[in-house]
Amino acid sequence: MTDALHRFRIDGPHGRLDFRAGRHPSESLPYFLCRVLAFAIHFRPELRFSRGVCVGEEPAILSVAAATGRMPLWIDIGVPGRKKLSQGLRTADRVILYTHRPPARLATLSLLPGAERIEAYRLDPAFLTAVAATALLPASRWRLALAGDRLTLNGLVTDRRLLPPQSAEANTKLIQP
Repeated sequence: MTDALHRFRIDGPHGRLDFRAGRHPSESLPYFLCRVLAFAIHFRPELRFSRGVCVGEEPAILSVAAATGRMPLWIDIGVPGRKKLSQGLRTADRVILYTHRPPARLATLSLLPGAERIEAYRLDPAFLTAVAATALLPASRWRLALAGDRLTLNGLVTDRRLLPPQSAEANTKLIQP
């Protein structure tokens, strides 16, 4: 089985991005779209996708400072295990999680030492379904905008509410229509 390679052209908060992302046959479409959106939202030149969907304790997206080898940004997708997130908290300056799963699935994350440092975002599955229907065409170009609590992608709009980090559910910033 081989990855399906998708080309993304995104005009967004970081200018014009043009990159390819491979979708592993075992990777769900919502997971893949969370990964691509997280990459575009948090883009910086040293950001890269990991070597694969299930590569040990490596996050889905990471950046490594060339001079120091330090990891400034660790972005994971879905509902990663405690061991994987603990490693992110130990090795990265900033840990971000994107999921399309219900917030209750993240409940045990609040028990991790340093859990208050995890920025958790939830992308509503209905929003991702709408994105998939319009944005995975071969010649598609995405227009991504972030304005306060509002995320707009190709005319599809969703709200982004920030919640205080008292628990895993409260630490989940919901991005829903």
